[in-house]
Amino acid sequence: MAYTILLADDEKVSLVTNLKYLKDLEEEHSIVGAPDGEKAYDLALKKKPDLIIADWMMPKMTGLDLLVKLKNNPDTKDIPVIMVTAMATPSDLEKAFKAGVTDYIKKPVDKIELLSRARAALKSYSYFKEIVKQKEDLRVYNEKLTSAEKRLVELNNIKDIFFSVISIDVKEPLNSLSAFVNLLFKNINNFSKEEMKYVAENIKNSLNSISSLMGNLVKWTNAEKENEKLMPTSIRLNQILNNSVDFSDLSMAKKNISIEIETEEEVSVLMDKSLMESFINIFVESTTRFIEKKGEIIIRTYNEDDVSLMQVDVKGFSVNEPQLENLFSLDYYVKNEVKPFEKGTGLGFVLCKKLLEKGNASIELKTLEEGEIQFEIRMPKGS
Repeated sequence: MAYTILLADDEKVSLVTNLKYLKDLEEEHSIVGAPDGEKAYDLALKKKPDLIIADWMMPKMTGLDLLVKLKNNPDTKDIPVIMVTAMATPSDLEKAFKAGVTDYIKKPVDKIELLSRARAALKSYSYFKEIVKQKEDLRVYNEKLTSAEKRLVELNNIKDIFFSVISIDVKEPLNSLSAFVNLLFKNINNFSKEEMKYVAENIKNSLNSISSLMGNLVKWTNAEKENEKLMPTSIRLNQILNNSVDFSDLSMAKKNISIEIETEEEVSVLMDKSLMESFINIFVESTTRFIEKKGEIIIRTYNEDDVSLMQVDVKGFSVNEPQLENLFSLDYYVKNEVKPFEKGTGLGFVLCKKLLEKGNASIELKTLEEGEIQFEIRMPKGS
């Protein structure tokens, strides 16, 4: 290991003599000289030596003043300092040791004493730096371990939440499916064509609800993958909206929900196309599930400074004011605190927020009036 030693002495003879003595150190080293305390301090900041050997009596700044200044600086406080002095009273030595001096040598300097004390100081500082490094390595390792443990806890929580969501949201469509299937088997020979059509339609709706929930669970799982590769590209919002929104959706038609898209041709976003399509699909589906009937969804897009803005006004939204602030809270859904008119919403809005965050976008909402809210989605602007 190569060491750097700083010699500070205003007497040229002493400086040269000590330099000559230190050449006999077995350890590989380089030596920097300073003629006074001020210069020694500047070199200490610049070179970060492994050992400083300073004369007590120097112009501009004494060895003791240099020691105090070094120990008060976080960048140099741990560097060992050996003081060299011709006259040192017990009181002087007490001041030096209180200030943090490592060792002291009386003048005239003895070569063997200088070498032995220098070796001891260098070895001690080397051990100290190794301990500091190990401590830092341990800190980084602990941080990574803590992060990994936190991630594991999150994944376990997600797993538990999945089961909770499934048990809550699948229960109703499964019960409905079971009831209509049993009804069909019991009356298969007695049902009229219209009754058969009614039962078949309800079975289909139950299966669609389960399929939608399972699809959201899969998308949520994909959104949780840290290694999922996103490829942001410039996408025109009017194209992505028109291609992603299913205007013929049966549930929208039954509820008499109208949807309008008012976009400016030049509004573009810098987002991963697949992620954006997933967001639009889930967002519109989740919104309609919170509408009882005769709802209205109006989507508008704007350019605003360095972001692209999408505002969605929803009329007929069934969540009351206290619940709105928790619309994106997964725990709130699991506790079944948000009660829309339909089961199966589960992860919808939570997943929407998750997807947007992965694309460096955000979503917020506010109440316009009773039963009418506005979502504001802010996305990176495309070219």
